[in-house]
Amino acid sequence: MFQNMKAILLITFTCGSMLFSPALLAACKTDAFGVKQCGEGRCKIDSSGHVHCSMFTKGGAAVNSVGKVFCGKGRCLKDKSGEVFCATSVKDDIMINVLGKARCDKKCDVGKVEYCKTEPDLPPVIEIPAEDEQAQGRQILKR
Repeated sequence: MFQNMKAILLITFTCGSMLFSPALLAACKTDAFGVKQCGEGRCKIDSSGHVHCSMFTKGGAAVNSVGKVFCGKGRCLKDKSGEVFCATSVKDDIMINVLGKARCDKKCDVGKVEYCKTEPDLPPVIEIPAEDEQAQGRQILKR
């Protein structure tokens, strides 16, 4: 009986820790071209179909009124005027009040493009030197 309980506890602990691993918490989106990109924080797609992710762990991202993505250290929202505001910390909360203005528990900041990671996570390109290409071409012709 104790053997079964140990096995159940081990499985529960292992599965539970996998649920909270940083790799699984990364935000991911696929852009209009089929390229998947993951970031440290939330990801949004701009009006041209490109993915932009916050460079901060649990950071935020939001799209402004003209379709441009802005990011921040905390959660981000678009206000009534279409401008993106972000909480300055993941522990801080942000909301839009009845007048349509962004309000944070502690401090709000304007979202920044510089806080977004915009390049896709593609595998490295392996270049074949020109002489190798010619050798490969000759081998194909011989077959």
